[in-house]
Amino acid sequence: MTKKDKFQETALALIHKKGFKAMTIRQLALEMHCDVKNIYNYTSSKSAILEDLLKGVSRDFHTGIDQILNADLNPVQQMEELIRLHVEISYQKPLQVALLINEWRNLSETEIVKFKKRRTEYEEKVGLILERGVNEKHFRPLNTKITVQGIIGSLRWQYEYYFRKDKQINPLDTLEELKQLIIGGLVKK
Repeated sequence: MTKKDKFQETALALIHKKGFKAMTIRQLALEMHCDVKNIYNYTSSKSAILEDLLKGVSRDFHTGIDQILNADLNPVQQMEELIRLHVEISYQKPLQVALLINEWRNLSETEIVKFKKRRTEYEEKVGLILERGVNEKHFRPLNTKITVQGIIGSLRWQYEYYFRKDKQINPLDTLEELKQLIIGGLVKK
C-alpha cells in the first residue's frame, strides 16, 4: 500500500467515524502519525479529500455501467450485471459508497453541480437499459424515471451491512435476492 493509499484509507475511515463536517485536518494528521503540514503532501484541502474520494467511487460505477452497456448482452442480462456491479462495489468499498449517499452534500457548490450532473448521467444510463428492455419486449411497459429511482433505491442500502461486524451478509445471497426482486418486477410475463 502506498502512502497515498494509506492517506485515503485513513481519511475515509475518519470521515465515516466522525462525518465529513466534524473531521479535521488535525485529527487526520494524528491518525496518520504525522505533522499537520505533511497532510498537504497528499491533498490541497479538506474539501479536496472528499472530492477525490467521491470521484473515485463514482468513476467505478460509471466505468462499470459503460462496460455493461457496451457488452453484447440483452437487457435482462444487462440488468443482472448492473445489480452485480452494485453488489460488488458495495461489498468491496462500503465506506466509499457511504460517501456517495451521505456526504456528497458537503461538496462545494461547484462540485455539487458536477456531482449531480454525473449522478443524472448514471441514472440515464440505467434508463437506457430499461427503455431497451421495454422496446425489445423483455420488460413490461413502465415509467422509466420512476423505475430507475426504484432500482437505484433498492441497490443503495446494502453498503451498510458490509462494514458492520455484527451483521455479516453474504454478497452472493444479496445478489440473488436483488436479482429476483428487481428483475422479477421488470420482466414481461
